[in-house]
Amino acid sequence: MPDERRKHHRLPIEATTVQNVILSARVLNLSMTGIAIETNSGLYIGTRHRLRLRSLDRVVIISGSVRWCRLHRVCPNLRGDFEPVYRAGLRISSSPPEPTP
Repeated sequence: MPDERRKHHRLPIEATTVQNVILSARVLNLSMTGIAIETNSGLYIGTRHRLRLRSLDRVVIISGSVRWCRLHRVCPNLRGDFEPVYRAGLRISSSPPEPTP
């Protein structure tokens, strides 16, 4: 088993999407201090993003800064072009999440 350096256990998330003005993403996992996402947009380390997490009937808005971003794979789209798929990790800010109805 790889050496685990995280302070908080990560939970896998299903059927959750992330939306903000800049990107659309899928949540891979989430902990009290961080979130891992998969997106078609490369993210710059250190940039801050406000993410709107939607799952079933619940929406939560969190803010975080990009800690890492890597090209994970390249996939064909419906037009036959190839699109990059990035995986990124964000550190969630210390302010509490903002629930919305």
